Amino acid sequence: MLEDGGSPDTVVGFAKRHNLFAKELIPCTTILYHWIDSGIMRTKNIDLLEKLSRKITNPSQKARRNKRVLGTSIEERPPSIGDRGTFGH
Repeated sequence: MLEDGGSPDTVVGFAKRHNLFAKELIPCTTILYHWIDSGIMRTKNIDLLEKLSRKITNPSQKARRNKRVLGTSIEERPPSIGDRGTFGH
């Protein structure tokens, strides 16, 4: 990957297509990315062009911690509102 500048997916596909190793010895692309992130391989994230240009979303940012409550819920309102005897109910 360092000399040719290929992605981990390209390297795995090339090794499988040309039968360079036994199929049991060739890791999947996900494992290869995990090894790069863990520092097991010499290839670093800075060497991967596509990986640094993609924006990673953090799942913890999607949930709002302090959701604004805009009044009482419909289920918690008194039953007198349900008869619509007063204007605005």
